[in-house]
Amino acid sequence: GRADLAGLRALLVAAGLPHGGTGQTLALKVPLVIWDGATLDLGPGDVLELSRSDGAFVMNFGYLRMQGATILSAGGPNPHSPSFRPFVTTADSGTVAVRGATFSGLG
Repeated sequence: GRADLAGLRALLVAAGLPHGGTGQTLALKVPLVIWDGATLDLGPGDVLELSRSDGAFVMNFGYLRMQGATILSAGGPNPHSPSFRPFVTTADSGTVAVRGATFSGLG
């Protein structure tokens, strides 16, 4: 299926998973896997914060589309692995389309 930022927030709420942020900012506190056949569509002004202290990252096997969006590392060091930095990885059949987007503070 396809999810935008609001849809991703709704999935996290439905699953009882920790997250934060309001409006066009979503603070992800768990790893996110975009499976083959799935799409994450981040649009203009959307901000996906990946919590460094919680070990959040994005693993993409599907389709990650970012147009005018931002994915960034947020928070202090991970207490179990201080050198950990959130990351975005695309592998296997995954694809990425990025236009006018920003990545910041990732490992």
